[in-house]
Amino acid sequence: MDPWPPKRAHGRALEAAKQPVADGPHLRSRQSVGFGETLLREMPMLLVPKDATAFLRSAAPDVLLQAAARLGDSQRLASFVAFQHLPAEQQEALLAMGVPEGSCSIRETERVIRTFLQDFPVFAAAVDWKLFVEVVGIVSERGSRLANGNYAVYKLMDLASHSCQPNAVVETLDEDGLRELRCLSYAGIAENEEISTSYVAEEVLLQPSEPRRATIRAERGGWHCACNRCKLDGEVANDLRSVSAQLRRGMEVPPLRERLQALKAIDTALPFAMAAKARVRFSLAQACEAAVDQGLFEEAKMLYEQALDETDIVLGQKGLRNLANIKRRLEQLLETMA
Repeated sequence: MDPWPPKRAHGRALEAAKQPVADGPHLRSRQSVGFGETLLREMPMLLVPKDATAFLRSAAPDVLLQAAARLGDSQRLASFVAFQHLPAEQQEALLAMGVPEGSCSIRETERVIRTFLQDFPVFAAAVDWKLFVEVVGIVSERGSRLANGNYAVYKLMDLASHSCQPNAVVETLDEDGLRELRCLSYAGIAENEEISTSYVAEEVLLQPSEPRRATIRAERGGWHCACNRCKLDGEVANDLRSVSAQLRRGMEVPPLRERLQALKAIDTALPFAMAAKARVRFSLAQACEAAVDQGLFEEAKMLYEQALDETDIVLGQKGLRNLANIKRRLEQLLETMA
């Protein structure tokens, strides 16, 4: 099992005066930030080991072990025990996070515990069940699974609201859970602007409104997204569907100059789709490079450079490989142009 308690924050910390600030259950930028710039680096405030049962055996009193055996849900109880191990100040910070508007997690946890106590009333005094429901609801909604299987909650980063058109992206930098929050908006993030990320994968964001919202409900336990993009309808929504479809097809429509114009429309409507757009730019740059007779080397160079920026924003291991491919193609093109 992973060591307990978890390691405390480390790494390349930003100056406190430059970090985003909590605004109730939201996160706001303390200063203006440009595209691709780092807003925050943070270690988990709360960490629930992936082997919840083993963790409970090592860290929980016997009465909770008995409750876990009858409840059949070690994960919820492990979240609560991990919360109890936090210093009082961090417990208060976690409780202040609350759950996102429209969340069903607290109501669902209340239902589970109410049924459990009806079946096993002997455990009614074993735990502060009201606090348990609140903690588990917050951890379930705000937290996320790390690559090593541990479940983590971040004091500031997890306050970022969900948006289907986010202005920031989160990347996990190492196995200890160090994460970085970067600006994803081409226009940057203004001072005091609310910071938003996506709770779902980029592929989901590329879907039209109805299937996208249905996927979010399914993945987030019935949660209804009410972001500005989801409120769009009529002509604007149709435009988004059109450019989303273009992006998924890789814009395989001639001629090249029309495809370059179409990419500008995609940038406007889908500024957040970094990985998908980087792939499109890379393919389009190769096409421009191959079309020697059309004199599009400068356009190819620009596309490779933009693809580098976008891939760098949403890095990860796959991104590192993609980054190397794009750099190699750009270097080859520059040699040709020299």
